[in-house]
Amino acid sequence: RWGETARELDATAIFDVTDAYPRRHTEWHWASAAGHDPAGRALGLNLCAKHNDSERARENVVWLEGVPRPLGAVKFELDPGNPTASAWTIRGERVNLRFDPSGGRRGDENLGVVVSRFVQPYGLFSGEVGYGDETLRLDGVAGVVEDHVAVW
Repeated sequence: RWGETARELDATAIFDVTDAYPRRHTEWHWASAAGHDPAGRALGLNLCAKHNDSERARENVVWLEGVPRPLGAVKFELDPGNPTASAWTIRGERVNLRFDPSGGRRGDENLGVVVSRFVQPYGLFSGEVGYGDETLRLDGVAGVVEDHVAVW
């Protein structure tokens, strides 16, 4: 169930693994989605800003039927006062997305030498993403976004 609406799931999932050596103080915005385009083709999406955001270590990618294509740099816009209820936008040269949260989770840990403050809304993506010569439409594709500050 998504609120009061029953939805069938087709076992599409997101698996996030980070392989990086981040700076002691690291911040990031992240988005990930998995589902299908209006033509029924399987698609996946991973977007990040503020971390791993150089030309050598870019992780902004869209997959269509399992074939990845790089997307280039993106910028996230969000309401920091209400990130689990207000829409987020993610834009780049080949990306124009809106994310509408349905809820979320938060963490605020301060252990002195280690800090983790994050908000991670889940919800639905809509908009467009470039894929080679094609523009993919996302219409209610489920996913998650994150705003995170960490000190390791």
